Amino acid sequence: MFIWVDLRRYLIGAGEVANLSVHHLTPQDKEEYRRREGEIGTRFFANGVGIALGSNFCSEELGWFRLTFSVSREALEIGLQRMWKVLQAIEQAGWN
Repeated sequence: MFIWVDLRRYLIGAGEVANLSVHHLTPQDKEEYRRREGEIGTRFFANGVGIALGSNFCSEELGWFRLTFSVSREALEIGLQRMWKVLQAIEQAGWN
């Protein structure tokens, strides 16, 4: 089982356009937002969280991630805590 997780706010900086539709972005913007999406995914994996980039599943907007939760409740809670720590670190670093 999986759910889609909306992390678009972590891809955009202050004053940037929030529409991350792959159909409306310029090729340069699409490349940059995919790079940022990949960096978030890399940070998750480095912290023990397996989450898939939405762009790997043809999501229509960048910044969506696919979270599979076919694990025990305890493992899921640990993973969610790790995700939260990664997202807090991104915020503290001033990504958005």
